[in-house]
Parts: sequence; structure tokens; C-alpha cells
Amino acid sequence: MSIFRIEKIKCPACGEAIEYGVVYSVNADRRPDLRDAIINGTFQQVDCPACGEGFRLQPTITYLDEGKHQWILVESAAGLKKWIELEKQALSGFQQTYGAEAPAPAQEIGATLNPRVTFGWPAIKEKLLAAKFDINDATLELAKLSVIRGGGGTIPLADDVELRLIDVLDDSLVLAWVKPATGEVIEALKLERSLLKDIEAKPADWKPLRDELTAGPFVDIHRVLIAPTA
Repeated sequence: MSIFRIEKIKCPACGEAIEYGVVYSVNADRRPDLRDAIINGTFQQVDCPACGEGFRLQPTITYLDEGKHQWILVESAAGLKKWIELEKQALSGFQQTYGAEAPAPAQEIGATLNPRVTFGWPAIKEKLLAAKFDINDATLELAKLSVIRGGGGTIPLADDVELRLIDVLDDSLVLAWVKPATGEVIEALKLERSLLKDIEAKPADWKPLRDELTAGPFVDIHRVLIAPTA
């Protein structure tokens, strides 16, 4: 089930205390509208009744979609530097709910799920888009690495700017350099969707990087490009 708790949050603009349903768990099988809201950027978007300022709560949720074989621990963008620690937490949480430490019926479900951990709204949106359009998320990360190696525009990869999938068209992928905390798009670019097939057609060429990217549930180019902190 999807879990919301009414809590008091503060508007970052005026400091007004607002009662709001803060999400802690999303079951997309039962609430596909919440999946759609995450993709379109309206989920956990708050408009302050006092000053009218709009802001979005940072995520700390678990996301389940059995139909798309997804179980995702979604952390705030600020947690990226501690991805090793939070990846361990994701693995532990998955083992308790759907893995070896869970009841047998839950383990049967868990056998069909791919556990992941993401940081910030743009990252979870990317995973949901990939699943929606039957894109292997590791192959997507390899495609992004090829973009970065080839120049990828003028935006540098850094802690406050990252490359994310933001849309999928008939024959192309729309990627963008975004601010992970806000989702603000800095620069967008298109890739031919055929690049994914080209990568998957040469498994030996990409195997070392794919193995590194998929060594744990944090399947993301930051795993190989940005050193984490303890």
C-alpha cells in the first residue's frame, strides 16, 4: 500500500507551517496515478497557502511496482555522496521485505523484482521512464557514459549537475543536464534510441563497465564517475 502521513512542514520561502500528506511508500500497482505524478513532476509538490510559493519535498520513500519488476529506495539528492552506505541500507531493506529474511510469499514476489536505490526526483523519474519504455537501466547508463566521453555538450558532470533521461520519443531519447535537487533543466540533448541496441549488440565491449554499474542496486553513472564519501 501507499503510505502518507499528515505532518507539519515549513515553507522555505516564508516559514509558514503547513499540514501536508508526506509520502513514505508508493505502491504503483495500486496507485498508477502516483507513478504518473512522479514522471510529470507534480508528486509532493506543495503550494504555500500563506505566500503562494511553490516547492517540492525531497523524497525519502520506497517505491514498488510489481508489474514493472521495480523496488526502489528513493533518497534525497543530498544523499548521493553517501551512496555506499545507502546502497547497503537498500539491500538490507529489500532482504527484510522481499528477500531471504522475508516470509515465503513475499520472497516469491521478491524473486521477480530488481532492487534499486536512487537519489533525487530526476533519478527516480529516469528509472520509471526506463521501465515504461522497456529500456534496460544499465544499458541507459552506458549510453550516458558514451555521451560524456563524446563531449556531451558544455555542461560538466558535478555533484550539483547530472545527466538524466527526461523523455522518450518514437526514435530518440531526450536527455538533459539537470539540477538534482530541483530538477531544473540546464541543457537538453537528443540521442538516437538505436544507440541502446548498438550497445547491447556488443556485450563483450561493454561488459567491464556493465559489471561495475550493476555490482549493487545503485545502477547509475555516478557509481563510476564520482567518488563517494563514507
